[in-house]
Amino acid sequence: MAEVETLLASVGVAGEDCDTLRAPKVLRGRARRQSFAAAFVENRMGVAGLGIVVTIAGFCFLGPLVYHSDQIHASIALTNLAPGAGHPLGTDANGFDILGRLMVGARARSRSPLPLRSWRHASGCSGAPCPASRAV
Repeated sequence: MAEVETLLASVGVAGEDCDTLRAPKVLRGRARRQSFAAAFVENRMGVAGLGIVVTIAGFCFLGPLVYHSDQIHASIALTNLAPGAGHPLGTDANGFDILGRLMVGARARSRSPLPLRSWRHASGCSGAPCPASRAV
């Protein structure tokens, strides 16, 4: 310990200044969560990113509960309609409502790769073929 104090004294740090160089107190439990939340709220890009993710998730999973469209039966009479009151984004060449297609497609796309991505990240594999997934 005396060696550390002499080394610090040689660079001009001594006495009470040594206390500021010690490791900070490790936060546990509730204090740690509050500290994380306070730091996160100060980060404007983080809050904006979280808002975008929540908006997309709401569009995918809550949107079909509010806006109903038939995505099973094609209707030749409704092909290529312009945007209007019944179809806010219009219809496609098969007569399907485009807004409904976006909701259903985004929901399917957001759910399917999640378990695979989580497993690949946990196992340390990147986008390249993972050696652990090969059959032996």
